[in-house]
Amino acid sequence: MYIGTGCFHRREALCGKQYEKNYKVDWKKLNDTKANESASVLEETCKVLASCTFEHNTPWGKEMGLKYGILVEDIITGLSIKCRGWKSIYLNPEREGFLGVAPTTLLQLLVQHTRWAEGHLQIFLSRYCSLVYGYKRIPLKLRLAYCPFNLWAANCLATLYYVVVPCLCLLKGFSLFPKISSPWVVPFVYVAFVHRAYSLGEFLWCGGTFRGWCNDQRVWLFKRTTSYFFAFFQTILKLLGYSQLTFALTAKVSDENVSERFEQELIEFGATSPMFDILATLAMLNLFGSFGAIKKVILDADEDFKVLDQFGLQILLCLVLVTINLPVYQALFFRKDNGKMPSSVTYKSIIFALLACTSFGAAKLTSKRHPCNGKNLVGAHFRPKLLSHLSSGAWYNVLVLGIGGHSSGKFWVKSWDFIMNKGKLESKSYLPLFETRPARGRQLFQLFSASMSITICFIWVYRVSYFPAAEAKAERWTWLGLFLAELWFSFYWSLTLIFKWNPVFRTIRKLFLEYKFVSTRDPGIEPPIMMINTVLSVMAYEYPSEKLSVHPSDDGCSDLTFYALLEAASFSRIWLPFCRKLKVEPRLPEAYFRKTVKHADDSAMAK
Repeated sequence: MYIGTGCFHRREALCGKQYEKNYKVDWKKLNDTKANESASVLEETCKVLASCTFEHNTPWGKEMGLKYGILVEDIITGLSIKCRGWKSIYLNPEREGFLGVAPTTLLQLLVQHTRWAEGHLQIFLSRYCSLVYGYKRIPLKLRLAYCPFNLWAANCLATLYYVVVPCLCLLKGFSLFPKISSPWVVPFVYVAFVHRAYSLGEFLWCGGTFRGWCNDQRVWLFKRTTSYFFAFFQTILKLLGYSQLTFALTAKVSDENVSERFEQELIEFGATSPMFDILATLAMLNLFGSFGAIKKVILDADEDFKVLDQFGLQILLCLVLVTINLPVYQALFFRKDNGKMPSSVTYKSIIFALLACTSFGAAKLTSKRHPCNGKNLVGAHFRPKLLSHLSSGAWYNVLVLGIGGHSSGKFWVKSWDFIMNKGKLESKSYLPLFETRPARGRQLFQLFSASMSITICFIWVYRVSYFPAAEAKAERWTWLGLFLAELWFSFYWSLTLIFKWNPVFRTIRKLFLEYKFVSTRDPGIEPPIMMINTVLSVMAYEYPSEKLSVHPSDDGCSDLTFYALLEAASFSRIWLPFCRKLKVEPRLPEAYFRKTVKHADDSAMAK
C-alpha cells in the first residue's frame, strides 16, 4: 500500500507510456519560438499556476496522475496504479533512504491520525472502495487487505464501549466477565494475555523494546478513543451534508522546550483540545472505577474473596487502563512544566467522570446476577484491543506481507503485461531488484492464529448461552453491546490475518547496493548538486511548463535544499541564455563541464 512517503513513481505508472494519437507537437519549432509577453500577462499566468486552476476540466487528478478529492490521495493513487496492472512490492533496505519529520506532541499526532482515519473511511464509503473499485482488477485478498486500514475509524465505537461500560458496571456491581473460578474464564484469559504476549514478542523481534511496546499500546488506545472517534463522525456528517472536506495541516515545527521534553520521552499535552477532554475523562472514569473496586475488596472486608472471584477480570481491566493512562494522570496532577494538561481540561474531566458515575449509579438494574439456564451471569472478554494490527511501524518496516502474488509495496516494478508472457519470463525482462524468502516462524504465527480463532468461537458460544433474562432489560442491552463489540473486534482481526498470514522478506541483490537508491538523508550519497543539475537540465531544454508537475513532500526536504535552489535560480540566468545561444549539448551542467574538449575544436566556444 502506497502511503505517500519513501516512494518513487515511474512516469508511465502515473500517466501512462503513450500520448493520445491526435496529440502532435513540433517540439523543435516550439523551442525556436520567441514569445514576447508583457509583465502583466506573465503575472496573471503565474497566479493561475499558483492556484492550480490550470488542472480544472482535465483528466489530471481523476484519470491520470495523483488522485484528488480525498484526504489520503496517496492511497487511492496507489490503488489505481495497481488496478491498471502494475505489481508492487514492499522493500526496506538496511541502508535508510529517507528521513521524515514526525509530530513531536500528542495533539499533533492525534490530529494527523484523525486526518488519515477520516480519509481512509471516505475511501471505503466512496467508489474507490477496494472491494468495488478493484473488482476483476486485483485479487480478492489484496482488495480485502485494504479494508483494515480503511476501517480504522470504525474501531472507535467498540473500543469506547470496552473502555467505559465495564468500569461503570463495576461501580454498579454488575458483572460482565467470567468468575475466576469458572472454567469459562480460560478463553477470555487466553485471548487477553496470549495475544498481548505474542504482540510483545513480535515487537521485540522487530527491534523494539519493552518500553516502546508499552508506549505503542498506549498510543493505540489514545488514537482509537479520540482520533478515530472524531474521524468517524466527521465523515458521517460530511456524507449527510452537514460539513465540508477540510485538510488539517500537521505542525512539524516545535519550540526548544517542546523538543527538549520530546528527547526526554515526556508526552507533550500542553494544549486545550476536545481530544484531551476525552482522554482525561476516560482516565478519570477508570480511576474512579479502580477506587470503587478497592473499596469493595478492602473496606467491605471481602474475606471469602467473593468480590475478587466475581469481578476479578473486570477489576483487572480497570487497573490495566489506569496503568495505560499513567502519563495522563501525571499531566493532570503532578507535572509543573508547560507540557502538563491545562487546568480547564482537569476540571472538566473530573466533572464529566463524576457525572457519568453518578448517572449510571442511579440507573435501575434488576439484580446483580441473573439466572440463565440455572447458571450465573458472567462473561466477556478482557481487553478492548482483542484483535488488532501493530500501530507502530516496526512490523511493516521489517516484514513484507505477501498476498497471493501481490503485496503491500513502495516501489512499482515493471507491469505484468511486459514481464510475464503466459507464465514465463521474457528474454528481455529486467533483472529482479530483490530476492524473496519466507519469514521464519510463520508456522508459529499460523498456529497462534488458528488457536485464537477457536478461542474466539468459544467466547461467542458463551455470550449467546449466558444472555440475560428478558425482564432484565438494562442488563440485556449492556450484554448485547458487549457482544457486538467483540464481534467487531473478531471481524477486524480476521481482516488483518489476510496480509499477515504468509509473511516474506525482500533482500536487495548485491549489485544494487551501491548508489542505486536515492537518499535524501545522506548528503554524501545524494548531494543537493545532483538535484540542482536535474532542475537546470529540464529548464535548459525548455520543457513545456504545462507538462511538468511537482509534488512537494515534507519528507527529505531541508534548508540546504532550499538555499541550493536559490543559488540555482541565480545561475540559471547565465546558464539558460548560454545554452540557448550556443546550442550547448549536453545541457546538464555537471556533464557539460566534465567534458574534456579543446576549445579550439569546439565551434561554439570558438565563436
